[in-house]
Amino acid sequence: EEKNVVKSKHSSEEKAGVDSDESQSELIVVRNALVLSIGVSEYDHMTVLPGVVTDVERYRKFWKQVYNYRVIPDKDDDDAQQWFNKTRWTFDEIESFVKEKRNELLDFDGTLK
Repeated sequence: EEKNVVKSKHSSEEKAGVDSDESQSELIVVRNALVLSIGVSEYDHMTVLPGVVTDVERYRKFWKQVYNYRVIPDKDDDDAQQWFNKTRWTFDEIESFVKEKRNELLDFDGTLK
């Protein structure tokens, strides 16, 4: 079985908000999924939001365990010190993180894995 492949049936009419007795289901296949997980709990002009690290960890476990998706950052990553459990993010840091980590989906020639 392929890694990161999730198959589920979704009704086209259900997605469109149409109620139909004759709804047909379509199979959706997701391959090579990647979840970039960012939790922000520290702001310049607000009090710290409690529980964000716990929430992010719950989502991380959900995506990993239920769907077998790759979730970044991970505590075992080479750059875990830089990103894992980070709670204060600037716009530039978020942009840098996304640009750097989206390459995890690409082969050496820039095509999707």
